[in-house]
Amino acid sequence: MYTEVSKIAPTMIYLDDNKRLDYPKGIVVNGSIYAQKLQYQKRRDVTYLLGTEYLPLRKEFWRAGRKAIKREVASIMVTFGSDDPRGMTWKVVKILASGYPRAIKRVIVGEDSMKKT
Repeated sequence: MYTEVSKIAPTMIYLDDNKRLDYPKGIVVNGSIYAQKLQYQKRRDVTYLLGTEYLPLRKEFWRAGRKAIKREVASIMVTFGSDDPRGMTWKVVKILASGYPRAIKRVIVGEDSMKKT
């Protein structure tokens, strides 16, 4: 589908975070901290914008102040977005339950994740 749309769109922009596809011509934006380590296959018809300087972040967060880091973890949020195709949510929760037994765990799952449980 990406290939077909890229044939008619003047410029395609793909937001990626894990090198999911070999994207057709256009611009690939990956703002994650490890983006440059993913070793995207460099091509002449694709521009790669990789690293935290390309992280799409609302203006309200541009100048966030420093926060004090607590010595002990009090609460943990776990989310994999609307879909968890590898079933990682509950694996992570089990690890956190044993590693941080006193911490509050907040688990947020999307509707797609619930269909697979």
